[in-house]
Amino acid sequence: MKPHAQDPIARDDGGAPDTHDCYAIESSWSIDATHERPGDLTIRYQGAISRAESYAGPPAAIDQKQVLRYGNGKYRAISGYSPVPAI
Repeated sequence: MKPHAQDPIARDDGGAPDTHDCYAIESSWSIDATHERPGDLTIRYQGAISRAESYAGPPAAIDQKQVLRYGNGKYRAISGYSPVPAI
């Protein structure tokens, strides 16, 4: 007899399943100081994300960067993106 797989919909307390992703991401930044005006802002993201739809699956590793360039009074993304959605 094979054991039944645990139902991903059920929780121990009988409530509804969690429907949010979990983020454990750290970031660091640097500014390229080789230009006369403000240089490119580089943000590096490292950590992991556990997706709600991949119940009991391993977290996805995150290792990426985003580059923002200064112009017209503000920084604008020119490559990459933040892996964490706005709150």
